[in-house]
Amino acid sequence: MKKSSQTLSPARDLLCGAVAGTTARLFVAPLDMLKIRFQVQSETKGLYQYRYITSALRSIVSTEGVRALWKGNVPAMLMVTPYSALQLSAFYQLQQANPISKEPYASLSVGAVSSCFATVCTYPLDLLRTRFAAQTEPRHYDTVRHAMSVIYTKEGIRGFYAGLHPTLLSIVPYMSLQFAMYEGGKKAVVEKTLEAKA
Repeated sequence: MKKSSQTLSPARDLLCGAVAGTTARLFVAPLDMLKIRFQVQSETKGLYQYRYITSALRSIVSTEGVRALWKGNVPAMLMVTPYSALQLSAFYQLQQANPISKEPYASLSVGAVSSCFATVCTYPLDLLRTRFAAQTEPRHYDTVRHAMSVIYTKEGIRGFYAGLHPTLLSIVPYMSLQFAMYEGGKKAVVEKTLEAKA
């Protein structure tokens, strides 16, 4: 069967996914860091250090510098880049292998498999990202290598997968629905466009 001109090779799917994930991550890193600070502040301080997003931004920039808004971004990029590459590549390669998977309902299962695969492969990097973004002064981890050493020494290999089950319970249905909605919407737009041209 001849491949369509819109079909990409697995390597190009990987590259496109990596570029998309990396670019998006650079822009949303400060928001992700703020989200994590708000989530963990009551645990770390016993009280609320930040009340509003604007005051939190001012406080972080004045006490830790502008670069603090991208704190934990290196491990995040190490996670997001391969995650996006693996997830999108797996999704589109599975679609190409099974033409029926382009139907919106079938995209649910293809999305579930691809997101589960990417999550399990990159979860240790997500754990590192979260721990780096959550830490305040004094820091527990100095570098990614130091963090990996501390986690392995104190928690063993299982420490790198702490929280994997709840993560899968949230990410798999979320991404499955996202892919299904995307494919359904795309199909509807294409059909309407073709009808309008006819």
